Amino acid sequence: MTSIETAAVVTSDLVGSTKLETTVGPERADELRREHFELLRQAIGDAGGREVKNTGDGLMAAFKAASAAVACAKAMQQLIDRRNRGADAELHIRIGIGMGEATVEDGDYFGMPSIESARLCALAPDDGILAGELVRMMAARGDRSAFKSVGELELKGLPEPVEAYEIAWEPVGEQLSAVPLPGPLRTMPGIAYVGRVGERERLARQWAQTRGGNRRGVLISGEPGIGKTRLASYAALAAHADGATVLWGAASQDLGAAYGPWIEALGRYVGIERSRRAPWRRDCASGPRPRTAGDRCARAARVRSRDGALPAVRRCGGAA
Repeated sequence: MTSIETAAVVTSDLVGSTKLETTVGPERADELRREHFELLRQAIGDAGGREVKNTGDGLMAAFKAASAAVACAKAMQQLIDRRNRGADAELHIRIGIGMGEATVEDGDYFGMPSIESARLCALAPDDGILAGELVRMMAARGDRSAFKSVGELELKGLPEPVEAYEIAWEPVGEQLSAVPLPGPLRTMPGIAYVGRVGERERLARQWAQTRGGNRRGVLISGEPGIGKTRLASYAALAAHADGATVLWGAASQDLGAAYGPWIEALGRYVGIERSRRAPWRRDCASGPRPRTAGDRCARAARVRSRDGALPAVRRCGGAA
């Protein structure tokens, strides 16, 4: 069935997709491409749009209102920017927005809006958004100061130059999480992480469910040296870039302090300085190792009185 609709069309393109494969390898490039599509679809859904088709390295989406299309384009750039802050390989996109009467057939959009958005997308700078004159006029209820004229552009296939506008967008808060990354994670190498596709997808699903308001716990086990810490670290980096609070606690084979890793992690969260935790480590390391649950509880009491972090452990346990 064919119909005529007035629509604002958004077209995106992943910058340097071919180079990406040679940089990180085909398998990792496919992972990154899928990740980028998930973020774009999130922006489309939040803005009330409809995905029209996958163009290979981008998406085309249609909106009933120009303001919704502009909001979607901005959100796409913001989501990609936020994702890049904790990523091992950065992604960048360019976006074009066109508007007018489109011919809709079998769910696809044809005509000037689709052509204009695709051509503007091709001319947009990396991390940029270009829109046509009609988009600017119809998005009047929004902030017109966000539209900066770039002059008339010659678009392939169009008989006359088109007045185009670059749409400014602001990154979301530079520090999404109120708690900075723990030191060990700040020193993680910024190189591509290849492999563990299934495990990483499962961790990503668990984080998505957590963001939805559900409590989730994940245990990672395996032989020494197979990459458990690396897997957990990059999952933590991705979650932190998405606004999560990331804490770090480590257990030592030589120190048998009760709740040790939890107190190390939560101690930082409640503002305990490293210098105040050092005496606790010396106390726990000295003397005979605890033989019974009572001995362990006695040592836990010393930690509680000194650090004040154990109540936080108990609150977490009671809420689980």
